[in-house]
Amino acid sequence: MNTSSQDTATSSTTNGEPQGSAADLLVALATTWAKHGLAVGKLALETSATTLQETAQLLGRIRTTLGRNETDETPGDAPTGK
Repeated sequence: MNTSSQDTATSSTTNGEPQGSAADLLVALATTWAKHGLAVGKLALETSATTLQETAQLLGRIRTTLGRNETDETPGDAPTGK
């Protein structure tokens, strides 16, 4: 075997496996799915945070409205249904 053909055979393998092997494909696929999963998880958490913030603001407005209604009525008065 001459030196040039031996160099070519060695350069086409990495750790005894041909370049572009099934293992490389599997690693690339797993990395792609991991990136996708992290992006989806990030969006889900951002959406949940936004929803919780909006709910907290709504509860604050309800509390303020109830506080106003308490000051409009004198103790012992029945609610008028306004």
